[in-house]
Amino acid sequence: MRENLKNIGSDERFEFTGVFERFGLKHGYQGRMEATVLLTNVCDASGVQVADHLWFNKTKGFSNLDLQAGDIVSFKARVSQYERGYAGYREDVYVPYSIDYKLSYPTQIKKAICV
Repeated sequence: MRENLKNIGSDERFEFTGVFERFGLKHGYQGRMEATVLLTNVCDASGVQVADHLWFNKTKGFSNLDLQAGDIVSFKARVSQYERGYAGYREDVYVPYSIDYKLSYPTQIKKAICV
C-alpha cells in the first residue's frame, strides 16, 4: 500500500487527509512516554489512498484541534523512507530489514470540512 507514497516523491510537501482514530503512547528518549496520533485511510490530494494507517507524534498542531474519533484531518507533509526490522541483539528474533515509507513533518493541520 505504501508504494503510492514512494511514487509521490520527497522533494516537497504535499497535502493529505486522514481519519483520526485515537491517541496512543510510545516509549521516547530515556524511557519517557510520548503521546502519538493514529490516522487511518490516509489519502493524497486527489483522493488516492496512500496508507491504511500512519502514526504521528502528538504535536501542538494535533493538540489544538480537540479531535474526536472519526474526524477527518487535512495536513501537509513530506514523504520519507525508513528501515523496518528488528535492530536489537537477541539471536532468537530475526526480522530482516526492508525499506518502507512514511509521512513526516506534518504542518498546516486542520479538521477537514465534509460537504
